[in-house]
Parts: sequence; structure tokens; C-alpha cells
Amino acid sequence: MGQITPVRILMVEDNAPDAYLMRTALEAAKIDFELTHAKDGALALAILDSASVKSSGTVADLIFLDLNMPKIDGLALLTAMRRHPASAAVPIAVLSSSLSHDDMARAMELGANRYIVKPIELNEFITLIANTVKEMLSL
Repeated sequence: MGQITPVRILMVEDNAPDAYLMRTALEAAKIDFELTHAKDGALALAILDSASVKSSGTVADLIFLDLNMPKIDGLALLTAMRRHPASAAVPIAVLSSSLSHDDMARAMELGANRYIVKPIELNEFITLIANTVKEMLSL
């Protein structure tokens, strides 16, 4: 894909500290980015619909999606995202605390490109996010 400037990232995450850590990780990796944070699945769908109405093509270059969220859970949202024109072709990395093999398998079946278990250590989180963005977008 080559260099994208800035990288447009949509993070669907109900935990505000995790969203802050995402921003910190991207800054530490010196990635030029625009981060849109949706705190629940309903807001994420509204963002997708807004992108479609504006005819701006895709909603982001990369989506990070948590599984355990209010209003619409991550697996239901993943299904909707893969059907929505604004996100159907966008790479999606599930970023979850769930170690469940069922969650992992189901996420991949529904169209996730990667399943990442949230690390506990800050430095590990920063490295993991930076590497994921660079690998998934060929930066």
C-alpha cells in the first residue's frame, strides 16, 4: 500500500484509558495519524453512515475493534462493518482482553484481519500497536 499520510485510524473502544494508550502508542512510534474514537458500537455505525453519506469512500485506513462493548458487541459490529460500504475493505484488527479461542475463531470467521490480545505492560502495548499498524498498512 505504501506510505499513507496521515494514517486514518478508527478505534472502537469503550475503555477511555485504552483509547489514550492507542494515541500514546502511535505518537511513540512516530506514525503520522488521525485517530477517531468511537466509545461504543452504535457510535461506530453512525461514523460509518456519515462516511457513506459524505461519499468519502472508506471510513479509515485501519480499524481497531474491541469485543466487549455496550450497545452493540464487537462481533455484531464486526459483521455490520464487513457489510458496510465504508468499512467492507478496511483492515480490522480486533484488540481485546479476551483469551477465548471461540472469540478468536469467531472474529476471524466474521472478517477480522488480525486478533490481538491486549497486553498488560505499557511498553508491550506500545510496541504491539506500532508494529500492527506498520505491518497491516505496509508502512
